[in-house]
Amino acid sequence: MVVALRTLFLTGTAGFALAACTLAQAEWFTLNDATDKPGEVVQVDPTSLTVDGYTRTIHLRLDRDTPRRAAVGVMFRSFEGTVSIDCLSRTSYYDSYTFYPQSNFRGEPVLARQFGPTETRLPAMVGLRPEVAGRVIRAACRAEPPQSRAASPNAGG
Repeated sequence: MVVALRTLFLTGTAGFALAACTLAQAEWFTLNDATDKPGEVVQVDPTSLTVDGYTRTIHLRLDRDTPRRAAVGVMFRSFEGTVSIDCLSRTSYYDSYTFYPQSNFRGEPVLARQFGPTETRLPAMVGLRPEVAGRVIRAACRAEPPQSRAASPNAGG
C-alpha cells in the first residue's frame, strides 16, 4: 500500500518535489513546489492511509512560515490532523486536529479536537493551495485496499 501510494504521489502532478523522511513510525512525504513560500511545508503519511469503501483516511500536517489564525479562531504555526476523504464527492473533513504555537509541531498544543461520528466536522485542507489539496485527494482515492490488488486479474504483472 505504501509503495503504491508513494507512486501515486510521485506521478500525481508535474512540478512537485517529493521528499520522504521518517519520524516516529510515520513515513512523511513533503508536498511542495517552487510556488510555495520557504518555510511552508505540507506533509502526508501514506502509512496511515485506511480504506473503507469510498472513504479514505490519512494523516496530514502543515508547518507555516509565520503564525496564522485558524478558522476555529486560534493562532498557530504548525498543525496536524486526521482527514477523511469522500472519494465520490471529492470532499474532505477533519476527524481530529491539533494546533501548535511553534513550528515543527512543538510547544503545548493551543487546541486539540477529536470529532465523534455524529458531530459536524470542519472541511479539511481549506488553507492549502487547491493544487496540493487536490493532489492529496486524487492520490488517496486512487489507492486500493491490499486485498483488492491481490485479487485483481492484473496483480503481479
